[in-house]
Amino acid sequence: MTDFPKTPEIIPSLFAADPLHYCEALKAVERFGCRRIHLDIMDGHFVPNISFGASVVAAVAKECPQLFREVHLMVQNPQQHFEAFIKKSGAQRLFIHIELAPEVLEETVRCLQSKAVDWGFAVNPETPLETLQVYKGWISNTQHLLLMSVHPGFCGQTFIEETYERIKELRECFPHLKLCIDGGIRTLEAQRLHELGVESVVMGSAFFKKVSV
Repeated sequence: MTDFPKTPEIIPSLFAADPLHYCEALKAVERFGCRRIHLDIMDGHFVPNISFGASVVAAVAKECPQLFREVHLMVQNPQQHFEAFIKKSGAQRLFIHIELAPEVLEETVRCLQSKAVDWGFAVNPETPLETLQVYKGWISNTQHLLLMSVHPGFCGQTFIEETYERIKELRECFPHLKLCIDGGIRTLEAQRLHELGVESVVMGSAFFKKVSV
């Protein structure tokens, strides 16, 4: 097995694995020494694709309880799913999208703040970073931001180069945030992100092609 040299922490995305062999994929994640697993939840509305639900997250928790479970909610009404993901599936960190309708986002954040769960915002590539200033108060209450480097919904996309400049801008505006970059990341991108001080990257297709599943 080949190592990924000088990269941020790698968080494999289970969505990129063969759905008929999730158990084998999770074993490969463990063999590689990863501490976290990324679980993409898509409803076919917020993004044009459907993935899996809370039952898969619960199965991961049962099969690999030592893996920290990050759940990326790409759904229109995330607050309606908190009961399933927090209490029943064992999600340990939730990411919600800043692009949600303002009234939905406000309700979602209020609900999250009342739950005993870690959480952060996710930001799409086309969203101006100035949008985050509108929600600066909320952002000051979380440590995590998931910055998308592809348009969410599908695996195998090409990394958007403008992401590097967005990272620099985020570092200036929100230095307290721990950045996780998600989408189209291969070894070369991961190395450059490491140079920019990015703490972690979500790696899907490139990870499962590189490790032995």
